[in-house]
Amino acid sequence: MGCFNVSCGISGISIFGDSMVLLPLVPTRFPAPLTSAHLVENDPGCALFQPFCLPLFGNHDTYGRLENIERNWHVEVIEAAYHLSIDQFAEHFTTLHEAEKRPALPPDACGMYVHRRMWEVFSHPTYDEWGAPMPRTEPEEGWQAVWWMRQAPAWQTLYSPTKGMPPYRSLLTDLCTLLGNMAALNRMLMPTVNGYQHGNYYAERLLHTTALTILNRYIAEDEDGEDGEEGKEG
Repeated sequence: MGCFNVSCGISGISIFGDSMVLLPLVPTRFPAPLTSAHLVENDPGCALFQPFCLPLFGNHDTYGRLENIERNWHVEVIEAAYHLSIDQFAEHFTTLHEAEKRPALPPDACGMYVHRRMWEVFSHPTYDEWGAPMPRTEPEEGWQAVWWMRQAPAWQTLYSPTKGMPPYRSLLTDLCTLLGNMAALNRMLMPTVNGYQHGNYYAERLLHTTALTILNRYIAEDEDGEDGEEGKEG
């Protein structure tokens, strides 16, 4: 059958046998109309898809699925609410096969993978467009940014009894911070692309090396003078 890499939804890098994070998704109720080359959205990263629940953590199984899911309080909440094993729950969001879909969960569900290292970096404050450290998103502030999410039945079912729990607040803060960083990076929540067999790491290295070269030039221009004018002249 072969082996398949998948793409990280933030960085685009290939994930193959690595630690990763699954963000279960459903289509947003208020999709922005796609009528031009520009999509402007105020809800951070959630123009087309929104989180069905908080993320799950595990490993890429070399065939595009999540395995060895880390057991924590969140896993126990999901299993108790839906009477499914966590593997069955995750499978619903990562499979194309109707036989593996679960009636208790949304039929239009999908998921996005994020490389675990990218999650660790971007679920914490980074820098704004001026190079200043960004403050950590607080749960209450994040709730305001995704006000429609808290009205979803899944969030009410899963998290209403746990809203005062420190682990809940911590993971929600991480997710809201990630969404804010995604918006700053012009990234949106989207279903993961199942990659080419084994992936072409040589072409990917060229892609990211070229992108870094361009970014380094822009950064150098901005540091040389206001709006990069001195750097452009040099």
